[in-house]
Amino acid sequence: MPIEKIIEPALTLAWDGIEMTKLQAYFFSVVGGIYVSTAASRAIFGSKEVFSHLPGEGERISNPAYADILEVHSIEGEDLFYRGAFAAHIL
Repeated sequence: MPIEKIIEPALTLAWDGIEMTKLQAYFFSVVGGIYVSTAASRAIFGSKEVFSHLPGEGERISNPAYADILEVHSIEGEDLFYRGAFAAHIL
């Protein structure tokens, strides 16, 4: 199966996001300090409704930057992680 097909569901979820369930919101609250400790993590995991809080039940979270990485990975393959700008950023 081509990598583009394999990652398609993950890309859709990363771009469109998921609606938090009550259980997911609870799990976030258990380690909440980690998710809101930096501006970068708040941008991804923080509530879009209440600043410096975690998303609650029914809120949607997405991660477009992760979707971009998945998409580039499907094009470049493993070279993404071993060569070039992204590999240098990881180091």
